[in-house]
Amino acid sequence: MPSISFNFTPAALRLRVNEPETPTEPGSDPDPAADDEVNYPHEQLKLVHAEVTRQRTAVATRLGSMHTRGVILVTASGLTTTVLANSWISGWQFIGVLLTLAAAILGLWAVRPSKGIDANVTLHLNERLQAEPYETEHSIVMDSIAGLKDDMEKVELLGKQIVVGYGILVASWIAMPVMVVLVNAKII
Repeated sequence: MPSISFNFTPAALRLRVNEPETPTEPGSDPDPAADDEVNYPHEQLKLVHAEVTRQRTAVATRLGSMHTRGVILVTASGLTTTVLANSWISGWQFIGVLLTLAAAILGLWAVRPSKGIDANVTLHLNERLQAEPYETEHSIVMDSIAGLKDDMEKVELLGKQIVVGYGILVASWIAMPVMVVLVNAKII
């Protein structure tokens, strides 16, 4: 059974097939090209392209979900600020308002438009039109892989940012009853 190894590097997308060694007859030359790296067959590249496209679609869905969570964070922060401002007991409530403001800023930062890496087919259009179909698709796949990596990093960063924002919002919710208790106990 042949073993197959993949090398996904920006420099080259290659497939190496190592056939099991077969005994050679004395005096015959083994095939020197058997161990050389070869390009993927075009069908293999199409499979990789389809998988990268599928993953980019899934990551774009996750990115949209992060934006939705950011909007919910901004809305919840606004409602909390309204409740805090309309039931003013003490100047110490200003801490809760500042916390909700910080959460809202994190939510707004999460939904801001941002630029990313994308497979720009028109960037090297002339070169791609003159190249072989395999080379053109290979170039597009490598651009898409770079975009996928960028999108995945963006989703991870937004996820952490939104978790921190919700943590700050919860702290502002906890701050309100604590302030009420402290004011009623005449501690502050």
